[in-house]
Amino acid sequence: MKKTIELGAVVFSLLLWSCGGDSSPTASTPTPTPVATSITLSATSVSLDSLGATSPLSATVKDQNGAMMASATVTWATSPATATAAMVSSTGLVTAVAVGTTTITATSGSASATASVTVGLPTVSGTIPITYNLHESLPTAWIEQFAAIMKNLVGLLPLNTTNFSTVTVYAWNDNITEPYNDVGGGAYIGGSGDLLMVSEIPNAEFEHSSLHQYSVIAHEYFHLRQLSIHSSMVTNAFSIKWLTEGAAAVFESVYTDQYYSPSDQTYFDEQTRVDFLADGDPAVLESYESRDADENYSASVFLVLALVKELMKSGYSEADAFKRVLADFPAQNPTDSNWKSVFESQFGFSVDDFYNVVKTSSDYRQLPVTAGVDVNKVRPSRSLTVQSIFD
Repeated sequence: MKKTIELGAVVFSLLLWSCGGDSSPTASTPTPTPVATSITLSATSVSLDSLGATSPLSATVKDQNGAMMASATVTWATSPATATAAMVSSTGLVTAVAVGTTTITATSGSASATASVTVGLPTVSGTIPITYNLHESLPTAWIEQFAAIMKNLVGLLPLNTTNFSTVTVYAWNDNITEPYNDVGGGAYIGGSGDLLMVSEIPNAEFEHSSLHQYSVIAHEYFHLRQLSIHSSMVTNAFSIKWLTEGAAAVFESVYTDQYYSPSDQTYFDEQTRVDFLADGDPAVLESYESRDADENYSASVFLVLALVKELMKSGYSEADAFKRVLADFPAQNPTDSNWKSVFESQFGFSVDDFYNVVKTSSDYRQLPVTAGVDVNKVRPSRSLTVQSIFD
């Protein structure tokens, strides 16, 4: 009896111990403190047409678990801090203060996000979006003129095309190291599908008020226009230099004379180095290997202007003759293999006959004709405008 009771007590005691263990509290894992891990802005690009215009930005902050942090502190700033195109308030309100571009940065903890701001610049040409990277090394006056030129050109020559999908502009003063990754210096159109329009402006042109700082914008944009209407240029199936570079340089000079040159001067004076054509074969200018014989594309410009004069002899007005050369011919999409037949169909005479006239006719040459060509005999009228050509 006693043993049984003791055994029962022992069992009872063990059961109490066991029950006590099951009812003791389990230690809980503390909830991690939320940390700002990502920021999403209400817009990644903002376009403001006029000074004083505003646009609000808002930021959504999320923690490491993807949960929204409604009370997170967000700091707003421009980048660089000295940016002049726009300012941003402590609540994310962006205000345009000057023509140009600025980057807005929103920061919360170690997380940040940016939005590009464009002021007074066309962000679409026809159907092609344009993104601008105008470096702070550029003078404010140049940026303002750049914006005015781009507005004119986008309105006159929209880029409605399937040949490329976007244009990104990079511009800076050459007195600094190239500021953009993988974008080399110079003035050119590059890329494929997504095109680059690059303008590295020599600081000397700012110091000496050279009109080239503005004319180069018209030149490079005209190349965009050529690429938008001439598919064979995009694939390098057309590479006749004097009809490509000569045409762009002619457009550049007509535009510059209209908007910048004093009335008693002409920008075509920058394109008078035509010694090669004294006895050189114009056919040489078809190749890009002729650069040494075609300084500043002067000889190519001469051929384009002589072609215009030949069309005027056939009864075309000056503006219509320019349009046939600068717009109608490339719209036929000629290639290196068929361009001469397209030329003859478009203009009514052969390439060889045209070259022969340039080499022998007093209409284009000094007297005696062996003395070389005369640039004054092909100059367009100072009343010619780009609108009269393309409208």
